[in-house]
Amino acid sequence: EVSGVEPSINVRCDFNPDGAITHEAFVTARRSVAEGFAFQGVQEAAAALGGEQAVQFTYEQLAGQTKVKKVEVAYAGHGCAWTVTLTNAADDDNYGDEFGAALSSFAFIASPTGS
Repeated sequence: EVSGVEPSINVRCDFNPDGAITHEAFVTARRSVAEGFAFQGVQEAAAALGGEQAVQFTYEQLAGQTKVKKVEVAYAGHGCAWTVTLTNAADDDNYGDEFGAALSSFAFIASPTGS
């Protein structure tokens, strides 16, 4: 814990079985969310999630009176609109390796619909 922030990695699946949310639309939506929360610019980079091309957003935001850093990877496919997020104290860069390992280990075994 640094600056009152407990580091965490969160994986979220917004059910998308018919692919109604395209990867491009999801990335655009996540970029808009990041830009809305960021108090400085949002850095964007290519990333991989489960062997698929994804997009990574890095930005800082305020959680109460505390600055936190968010590193978010967004991808839509395999039955979900996926978001994998590292949340950490803005002044703590100690968890990048763990986040990279989590992303590298991510695998799509089956879609939520069972296919």
